[in-house]
Amino acid sequence: MFVLLALASTVAFGSWLNERQERSAPAQPTNALSTEPDGSVNELRKAESYAAQADAICTAASARAEAAAAELLSPGTQVEAVWSETAARASWEALAQLRALHPPENSAVIELLSLMEQQTNVLSRVAVAASAGDTERVRRLSHERIRLTHQKDGVAYGLARMWGVSPSRLQGCPVRLPA
Repeated sequence: MFVLLALASTVAFGSWLNERQERSAPAQPTNALSTEPDGSVNELRKAESYAAQADAICTAASARAEAAAAELLSPGTQVEAVWSETAARASWEALAQLRALHPPENSAVIELLSLMEQQTNVLSRVAVAASAGDTERVRRLSHERIRLTHQKDGVAYGLARMWGVSPSRLQGCPVRLPA
């Protein structure tokens, strides 16, 4: 009798555990491979395409910024000013290209682009402060830029998880910046 009771308890526990795991598993995108009635691709494919294009744009912008900074840096130049200015210029160009892609309509995408713009604006202000030799302002603005980078990367991570793509595709946008 004890053996039957133990067996029944084990089966019941296994069923309960299995049901619990199924309920707690992340939801899979629905209709991931379907198309809309008008033949257009669904939102998931648009998001994947956007992430891939964003990655290409931002990787190219990062390379341009690094190359431009390397050309401009010479003995006696203000490294922070040159680096920030070239990174800001490449970021503004990348942002224009990202907006031209017509990103998927999603409040997180809007927030991501807004944070990228704020980050780039602060980067431009760092360049101005560094050129003027205002080290205290450079320090404050750099902390603000890093805060915005972390915030932007968090939103990018959430979007990447939702879209099923690598977070690095969005976190390096508009240019890869140290945080």
